[in-house]
Amino acid sequence: MTTNEVCDVSEELNTDISSSSFDVILNKKIAEINELYELKTRNKKLTNNVNEINFMDKQLYNKINAAIDKKYKESKQYKKKCENEVQSAM
Repeated sequence: MTTNEVCDVSEELNTDISSSSFDVILNKKIAEINELYELKTRNKKLTNNVNEINFMDKQLYNKINAAIDKKYKESKQYKKKCENEVQSAM
């Protein structure tokens, strides 16, 4: 074997090892997401008891919901809905 052939073989082995470890990590994450999805669809919630959620997570959820709400209220759809409500009230 020449030096180039040895390098090619070693690169292929490294690629196989890195892709297989990536595949393992990817499969674990997919399994984790599927498990969470099954729990959510079965219970309709990720937690049965709201008190189980710690303070930092509650703050994060509130910030996310506030950002979504702000984005919705700035949208054209919301403004049009408000205009329609005002016109129908008159």
